[in-house]
Amino acid sequence: MSGHRGISFRTLLGTSFFGIIALCLALAYAMQIRFVEGNGLAQIKAHAESQTESIAQLLQMDLMSGFYPAVVQRANRTMQLQAELLGLRIETKSGYIVFDSAKKDLASDQVLTVTKKVLPSTLAGQQAAEADWIASITAQFSVQDHMALMKRQRRTIAAFGFALALLGLALSAFVSAALSGPIRRLALEMKRGDLEALEKLAPDAASRWIYELHDLYAQTHFLAGQNLQYQGESLRRAKELALAEFARQVAHDIRSPLAALETAAADLSHASDEKRLLVRGAAGRIRDIANSLLENYRDASGGVSSIGAPAERHLLTGLIEPVISEKRLQFRPRPDMLIEAVWDERSYGVFGTVKSVEFSRVLSNLINNGVESIEGASGTVQVTLSVETGFALVTIRDNGKGIPPDILARLGERGASHGKAQGFGLGLHHARVSCESWGGKLSISSQPGEGTQVTVSVPVVAAPKWFAPRLTLRPAQTVVILDDDASIHQVWADRFKSDAPAEIVHCFTPIDLRSWIAANKDKSDRALFLLDYELKGHKETGLELAEEFKLGTRSMLVTSWYEDATIIERCLKAGLRIIPKGLARLVPIERPVVESLDAALIDDDPLARATWTIAASRAGKRLAVFTSVRDFLSARIDLSTPVYIDADLGDGIDGALEAKRLHERGYTELYLATGHPASKFPDQGHLKGIQGKAPPWIA
Repeated sequence: MSGHRGISFRTLLGTSFFGIIALCLALAYAMQIRFVEGNGLAQIKAHAESQTESIAQLLQMDLMSGFYPAVVQRANRTMQLQAELLGLRIETKSGYIVFDSAKKDLASDQVLTVTKKVLPSTLAGQQAAEADWIASITAQFSVQDHMALMKRQRRTIAAFGFALALLGLALSAFVSAALSGPIRRLALEMKRGDLEALEKLAPDAASRWIYELHDLYAQTHFLAGQNLQYQGESLRRAKELALAEFARQVAHDIRSPLAALETAAADLSHASDEKRLLVRGAAGRIRDIANSLLENYRDASGGVSSIGAPAERHLLTGLIEPVISEKRLQFRPRPDMLIEAVWDERSYGVFGTVKSVEFSRVLSNLINNGVESIEGASGTVQVTLSVETGFALVTIRDNGKGIPPDILARLGERGASHGKAQGFGLGLHHARVSCESWGGKLSISSQPGEGTQVTVSVPVVAAPKWFAPRLTLRPAQTVVILDDDASIHQVWADRFKSDAPAEIVHCFTPIDLRSWIAANKDKSDRALFLLDYELKGHKETGLELAEEFKLGTRSMLVTSWYEDATIIERCLKAGLRIIPKGLARLVPIERPVVESLDAALIDDDPLARATWTIAASRAGKRLAVFTSVRDFLSARIDLSTPVYIDADLGDGIDGALEAKRLHERGYTELYLATGHPASKFPDQGHLKGIQGKAPPWIA
């Protein structure tokens, strides 16, 4: 594009003017030739023909009688009387020239020659035939005056065209200067890129009468101003995003050691109360900082406000923790006031249907009430979360002065308040109305002098598909942990003390994970992977590694970004579930109850199941029979148990394919129990053998 500049505006305008002038001249000349000269010449020719006809009529009688002297006499007289008649020639039909005064030396463009046949006279009303002509008259007429007139007119047209060209040149120069000058200055200022100068640039006085130029400059000023504003906003936004990214990274780094600290704090029964309070307070303060940074990051990232949003499914711990942090910051001037959330395994994975903003406001008001009920500098407000009969119970306990029974019965009604000189009971009334609108309720219990307990109950809803409700360890299973923070590795090590897997593999980088998978192909096919999403110093994420190695249901994503819609969508597509990193110390770990059997049969035929059951009873074998693979897996059978699978499980279910899936889950003793020959099942390396429908212990 830079190599071709195109035609300039001045050249384009000048060419246009000259083109218009040339077109006007061509039209004028065509009109001159077509109408003026053509019509004039036609009139002269008509006049000459009329004169020649008159001469023929004058000489007709003499030519018919053959009295040629009279013809000559009349011809000479006619020549004398008609000045425009230059020459005359009279010739009879026999070829005799009666009169000849025609001029041979005149230019053809100055002479008009007209030839007329003289016909014999006839009776009135009759017409002589052309073939009966008696003589031919050739007359020469002068058109010199006409040609001179035409030449003068052409000169006039040429002079007019030249003047018009000069006028067009001057006009094009003026107009192009008026138009192209301001446009060129505008283009040069745009090329310089100085938006402030561009905003102030105006067309010169000579071109201010052109409306379009004024409009162009006005629009340019507006765009320059908008760009200046955008640049300032972009710079400010870039600074905010840089700070937000830094805050987000710091919050991410804090959460892993925080989880380790909280895990350690849970096992301080041997320590004094003072030390336990100190550790819990430090852990709470760290969590406050992390939550504050994350909230600021969400605000800077332009998160959508949930004000006025409908009641939706929310992870309640994710709503409660920010409020706890806010309250700690609010009541920091009272250092002996302990505000804490007490989580245990009952608090893990509790989802409720609430309006997030309203729920946070209710919880904030209830914590405020608890703090205000405590007289003196020290006290405790605890928030717990549990589940009971389909409801999530958020309980706020304080050790304040309590509420008298007569007032307690009226709390929650509009206008009912206690312990506040300026209180109108609106906070508790709002909390009660909000809870009821979500399908829950608000209950208050209190003992004067001992404290108050307020319980907010909201309907529990099923956890979303992306959420991991528990960790299930299979027998002799390896657990692979990928996280860039050593403290989260310690959290998992502490969690697996009582439910120890066969092996725990600690990976800190994607390279560590790749190397382990490459060197332990058999183990990796059966291992459980706990993957952090964001790995410091690496572009790859744990989710990308899970997608690359197709870890699917054998992996969990342990991350603080569990609310990110894009991450959730990718996890669902890849078959992963998510554990919020802050809840890693609470996720239930479940080891299957393994039943030791001599054999297991999976067959949809009730007769086959009955036959095997009778045969096992007679042979003293412990046998379990199942109609489907799903039923078999729910029974949690030992991985080394011999499993016999019917090749056709009904409804189009292929038993050989189901056996392959069981092999991928770690079952090693797999057999097909079928009446078909073994040749029908080639390439079944995962099977120990293929046998008939009879039990293996029958000879």
